Amino acid sequence: MLIRSTHRLPGRIYPYYLLVKLYTEPEFQNLEKFKQTASIVLTKEPKVQSTAIKEMREEVRKLIIDHSER
Repeated sequence: MLIRSTHRLPGRIYPYYLLVKLYTEPEFQNLEKFKQTASIVLTKEPKVQSTAIKEMREEVRKLIIDHSER
């Protein structure tokens, strides 16, 4: 469902952000996909800069740090 939303709305960052969070869950853990989608969230240029985008990116950065410490 989330992957389908990235195809329907490729310009949106939010579906990729949700995928990053999903790939950190133990039952859906996938390091390669986590890295790919995290990279998209951090580098994709938003149509409009907002505090929501900044907050999502900050949380993804924290998830990357947490993941690298394991």
